[in-house]
Amino acid sequence: MPDQWLFDNKEINETPSFKDGIDTDEEQKYRVNGVNWLLRIGVTARTYRRNDSLYNACTYFHRFYMRNSFADFEPEEIALTCLFLACKSQDSMKHVTHLAALAVYKRRTDIAKAEGKKPSTGEPMQIKDEPEVLKLQDSMLSAEIHLLRTLAFDLAIHQPFPLILDAARMLKLEKFDLVMMQAVLNDSMRTTICLSYPPNIIAMACFILPSAVSREMYLSETYRKVDWKDTHSWMSAFGFDVKNSQERLMKQQQQTIKRSRTGSSSPNSSNKKLKAENGFSSGASPADKGIDERLKATDPDSEIQESLNGKHTLNEQQLDVHIDGNNEITSKEVEKVEESAPVRDPRIENILVDVRDAMFRITQLFKFFPNDAREYQNVNKARVDALLASFPERPQGQQKNAI
Repeated sequence: MPDQWLFDNKEINETPSFKDGIDTDEEQKYRVNGVNWLLRIGVTARTYRRNDSLYNACTYFHRFYMRNSFADFEPEEIALTCLFLACKSQDSMKHVTHLAALAVYKRRTDIAKAEGKKPSTGEPMQIKDEPEVLKLQDSMLSAEIHLLRTLAFDLAIHQPFPLILDAARMLKLEKFDLVMMQAVLNDSMRTTICLSYPPNIIAMACFILPSAVSREMYLSETYRKVDWKDTHSWMSAFGFDVKNSQERLMKQQQQTIKRSRTGSSSPNSSNKKLKAENGFSSGASPADKGIDERLKATDPDSEIQESLNGKHTLNEQQLDVHIDGNNEITSKEVEKVEESAPVRDPRIENILVDVRDAMFRITQLFKFFPNDAREYQNVNKARVDALLASFPERPQGQQKNAI
């Protein structure tokens, strides 16, 4: 059954906001700013099971604006409402008054800093009864109803981080490798990859990308030595048996080739049977040999049979066959299959293409980073390009379909 919350490229690009005249880049800025505000309030609020609550809240936020326009709903208000609802769904309840007071307090602090004034030193809850806080609180409660209806009350979300954690343990990586992966996952919350890919694709993208975007001094030697082209070495940590899949496909391909060749040599067998039924033998009379010659004229494999009897030498390249130890005629294509690169399961190939696309979309977020971080990633571009080159690209013109 298709997932109603996974969208194809056309749906991602033609959102309600786009139809209201907001271009794609502007919409991306709204999404980034809304998630930044959500994360800032969520981290300060110190919610229980914080990472799960924040990931759910960001996902709710992106889903909401797939069915509503930024022209109709204030992003910061919806972001706070998503955080409030996510805390409920994760049993890490934060009172709406607490979140509203914290948001107003942060906003006032930002304004004071921008004007060069000294920010307030009081506690956020000291302003909980002020009109601005009460108004925001009422707006959040009203928006919560609309949010629930938009989400169709579908609040359960499968998290990518447990998959990352299991893979890191299986490959015996260091704790700081995991910290870098969590950082990339946090950055991915600002993108729309949660609307395009299931959790296992997001987990693999966030598992791999630190190898190119994090400072190498912070990564363990074990992690730095992972060969991403050797898919079996790391995809097994995510539950994919790449090696057995390749062997199974190779055997199927060989059997298909052998069956096609066996079928093409059937006239030789049928002619032998015809000769036996009519009493012909190797010591036949000249008249019999004349009949035998006429039979051979209709037998495309008669020349091969004569080679087996030692009558003359065949050019195997011309016939494109070889004779094995069991005197069976098989196609040289079988040998070519065995000597060629391993056959890749199309399902594995599609997963790798999606992982590459997800990583690329995360790297496009760098343009929204602060100047120092953006400059570092610009210097780091060669590492990112080399990593992406290790994965198959989506064929040109082929769009990702909704899953």
